[in-house]
Amino acid sequence: MVSAYGYTDVAGLELFSSEDYGLIDPTYLTDPHVDAKITSAERKINTYTGTSFSGTIPDGIIDTTNVIAHRMILKWLSRHKFELSKEQLQEAAKPLLSNDVTLILNKYKQTEISPISLHRMYNNNPNVSY
Repeated sequence: MVSAYGYTDVAGLELFSSEDYGLIDPTYLTDPHVDAKITSAERKINTYTGTSFSGTIPDGIIDTTNVIAHRMILKWLSRHKFELSKEQLQEAAKPLLSNDVTLILNKYKQTEISPISLHRMYNNNPNVSY
């Protein structure tokens, strides 16, 4: 199994995190389980940006996919009482879409739709835009 969108793969995530997840837990951190977490990270990125990426994946999307998937795995390890370093615990405590991640993703976000003004007859306040 591979991730749904292919923004990164297990090997790339393991290189990013300097971990071999299969050695940490050979039952629940096998390649299919890690791929599922990568897919979840990809879906969070797609939802946030309002688009999905294909062809050559931008570096920022690859990096944020790795960060989010790694945090998901660290959160799982923490919940299941694996021994983590202080730095890993701090990383696990961060939200998946933290400021550093959204700062990068904002560059790929679809543009916002401008509000429109409705005629006075459809609205009691002429200063309100929808």
